[in-house]
Amino acid sequence: MEDIISAIIDLEYKAQDIIAKAKEEEEREDKLFDQKIEDLQKTIENDADKKIAKLREKELEEAEKECKVHQKACDLKLEEMKKKVAGNKEVWIKELVDKVLAI
Repeated sequence: MEDIISAIIDLEYKAQDIIAKAKEEEEREDKLFDQKIEDLQKTIENDADKKIAKLREKELEEAEKECKVHQKACDLKLEEMKKKVAGNKEVWIKELVDKVLAI
């Protein structure tokens, strides 16, 4: 009878040991799974940051191109104005002086 009780107790200890090892394995797998999730989130965030940087760079390049186009247009208008002033300066000065003296 004692042998049976001893065998049952041994089986209980073995069962508890198996359960403890299973719990340890479960905890290890949970930690591994959590680490994989964290790594995946970091990868997704890094990929998103790279895409954002590329989009930002592309938009900046497009804005700079558009700015250059507008700057050329402004430079042309300014040059036209300078030519008009250079061509009409003496006439405008004379007209202004004549008007001031006429008052």
